[in-house]
Amino acid sequence: MESSFKDLLNEIKHLEQKSIELQKRKEALTSEMEDWLNRRETFNKEFKKFKEEALALKAKRDEINTQVKDLKTQRDALRKKAAEKKEELKTLNEKLKSFSKDCFGDCEKTKNQIEELEWKIQTCPLPKEAEKEIIEQIKNLEVKFSLQKAASELKEKINNLRNEINQLNSEAEEIHKKIVKLADESEAYHQKMIKAVEEANKIKKEADEAHKNYIKIKTELNELQFQHIECIAKLKGLQRKLKMQVEAAKQAKENKLKEAIAEAASKKLKEKKKLSLEEFKVLMEKGLI
Repeated sequence: MESSFKDLLNEIKHLEQKSIELQKRKEALTSEMEDWLNRRETFNKEFKKFKEEALALKAKRDEINTQVKDLKTQRDALRKKAAEKKEELKTLNEKLKSFSKDCFGDCEKTKNQIEELEWKIQTCPLPKEAEKEIIEQIKNLEVKFSLQKAASELKEKINNLRNEINQLNSEAEEIHKKIVKLADESEAYHQKMIKAVEEANKIKKEADEAHKNYIKIKTELNELQFQHIECIAKLKGLQRKLKMQVEAAKQAKENKLKEAIAEAASKKLKEKKKLSLEEFKVLMEKGLI
């Protein structure tokens, strides 16, 4: 009995020590778990910041790219129109080459010659042959004037067309410069976006690693909590058992003492000796009197 009681005390002492150690380990793991949780939340906030920054940069880049696309459409339309005008210019230049050298004279001079000859016919009495010759000259000059005027109008049209082509090319070049400038801006935003995405991915890995460690420690803590509950339950069971044994031993001791008192009291009673109050009570309890 004494050996069993001692073993029980030793086991209770062992479980109490184990409970203290488990509690310390739980507190350490709780602190470590909270540390990983805080790190995870910090990384997640950083990740969110860089993600939002990347999205904002992407939106700005895409906005510029849309502008570039629209400008390219405008530039290409101007270039196409200029190319069409160049073909038209080429055709007009070929037509201009078909005119003879006489067609490039002074129209006004030819017109004045015609007017002078007409005035001469109207104001001067001329022989029939001379008049006929002047009329023929007028006809030739009128044909020449008509060709000179056509050539002059064609040259003017060619010059206007050249100016129009130059204007179209100039506008296309200005738009192209804007495209190049915007493309550089777009590339700058793109590079910043790439950097933000890379940073976000890097932080995401850190957050995932922190979450992984958090879950690992939490799992360990849950297992430790289960062990601690088992330990406490076992400890309380042994403490109840110890209490019962102590009470049983106490009761056995009391019973043994009462037996001895009852035996002594019975002897005194037979010998007609006076009983003490305690002896009287014991005999009463046992129903001996």
